[in-house]
Amino acid sequence: MSKNKITIPISQCLNLKTAETKALIDSGTEGKFVDGMIVNWKNIIHLKKPITVQNVDGTYNEMGKIHYKTKICYNVKQNQFEDWFYITKLGDQKVILGLPWLKQVNPNIDWLTGRVSFPEEQSINDELEGEELEDDETDTYLHTILKEEELDADANEDLETDHLWI
Repeated sequence: MSKNKITIPISQCLNLKTAETKALIDSGTEGKFVDGMIVNWKNIIHLKKPITVQNVDGTYNEMGKIHYKTKICYNVKQNQFEDWFYITKLGDQKVILGLPWLKQVNPNIDWLTGRVSFPEEQSINDELEGEELEDDETDTYLHTILKEEELDADANEDLETDHLWI
């Protein structure tokens, strides 16, 4: 781990090309982002209104505007999450968990050691409760979830702006 950034391992990632990766925790980022190189492009939603993205240095993102988002199911330690991520180019990062994630989860962060922990008995996004899906049912499940939430995702209702900072 770099002394200048905090990353956490995420695992059992559904809707990504990899089952495990690292996520950068970044309180200056205005969303949850995933690099397009690791996204399973079969399960994406096209946004009605593209989102302009600027990097922290003020330059526009190399990929241009964001046109897609995807729902990713993943684990951090013993906590299960299911969140929408905007797809863009992230450089040397694969996943960025920004301020909206920090507000939603409110993890305990030891800024001196870089350790991230979660409050006890925290339940996050309980939508995946019930029986586990077989591998061949996962794509069908994700496709169903994406279709059910397509109107909400297309409207970008979770944004107060059409411009985000990474």
